[in-house]
Amino acid sequence: MSLARNRTTSQSVHAFIICWPGQEESARHIADAVQHAVEHLTVIYSNQTDTTEQGAGDWVKVPNEWYYGKKCQECLRLHEGGIMLHITADVAAPDWLQLVNRCKSMHAQYDNLGVWAPDIDYTDWNLKTVKIADLKDSQLVFVAQTDSIVWSLSAPVVKRLQELDYECNNFGWGIDWFAISYATANNLLVFRDMSVKIMHPRGTGYGGSLASKQMYRFLAQMTPQEKVQFALLHAFTDRTTKRGFRYSLKQALKTVFYAVKHCFKPTPLRPGLIIEVRS
Repeated sequence: MSLARNRTTSQSVHAFIICWPGQEESARHIADAVQHAVEHLTVIYSNQTDTTEQGAGDWVKVPNEWYYGKKCQECLRLHEGGIMLHITADVAAPDWLQLVNRCKSMHAQYDNLGVWAPDIDYTDWNLKTVKIADLKDSQLVFVAQTDSIVWSLSAPVVKRLQELDYECNNFGWGIDWFAISYATANNLLVFRDMSVKIMHPRGTGYGGSLASKQMYRFLAQMTPQEKVQFALLHAFTDRTTKRGFRYSLKQALKTVFYAVKHCFKPTPLRPGLIIEVRS
């Protein structure tokens, strides 16, 4: 069932739900909950049969061999403009309308917001690992990583991701790193919002070794400025272990030296100094 096409503005939200076999009912539940709160709604799904799934919004079937990376590429291709909200179908929320409304209000309040995400339990990127600083008198936290389980992207970040080649990255690792690195290199804010809670199960349905190899091939498309931000942010997340920090810092310094040598302009933003914001 398709929603009527609404007028798209810079603050319009196009919500995408990423679905795979076994998550159809969950996707339908989420779609039902958010359909009247967003301007556009699309469910990207796959299955092993010829079954056609339906529910609130536009349901778009893609090959079952497509994992998050290729499905994300399809979202970027179909995006109607404005803010892109991604939701994986295996999550649950106490109040989906609260999540959408909070997402909208944060993008409206901070015109330089690049990436927004709720507080997710569970994610590999726990708050202790990714937290850079608190925003005073707020439940917003500046972070080095948001994860891409549930997140929203502003129009400039979406545009950058639309320029990339996803053929090498079916599993989709590193798409979040790319978005965040672009955002911080261009003075856009990256928030985790502790006022919105999401429940997410542990585990994945595939091995991490191949996904990691695909990620680094994908990240090779970064500009030198984006590579610097990625190196610094990644080193920051590894600071909890001395061995990990020393290795990441060494790699970060190599990347910085490379970028300084090959760029005409220095990186405009250091991740540890994202303190002042416009509202």
